[in-house]
Amino acid sequence: MKKVFISLLALSLVCIGFSSCDNGLESSADPTTQPIAGKTYRANDVGDGYVKFTFHMNLKCTMEAKEDGKAPVSGSYYEWWMSPNDPDVVIRYAQGAYDKRTGASLSGKEFLSGSYDASAKTVTLSGDVEGTHVNFILNEVQ
Repeated sequence: MKKVFISLLALSLVCIGFSSCDNGLESSADPTTQPIAGKTYRANDVGDGYVKFTFHMNLKCTMEAKEDGKAPVSGSYYEWWMSPNDPDVVIRYAQGAYDKRTGASLSGKEFLSGSYDASAKTVTLSGDVEGTHVNFILNEVQ
């Protein structure tokens, strides 16, 4: 079952295209009130593969997924948001993201959501990926 989640996430990365538009108004995260900013979190419970999210300071999010015996698949088709001093985390498709199969725009649509646990240094994320519900508990990578 865990391999299915990795496969679905890898498939979502392959199926999504991205084009960016720099308007010069980049936002920046504040690590004092948004503690996931600038950090990477990895799921340890997905068999021999893994799922890893990096929450960049510019509010972009990179996801990397690896399935047994296959090369990692990575994509920066996402943006993250965490209200200051609030544990809720939302990952959305970035501006310009679209589904390569259908051509439908994914810009701003929610990809995964969850919460940050400061005492455990974990991010819990869940959502529907390619019609399957997924749940991840991600631990901070040191």
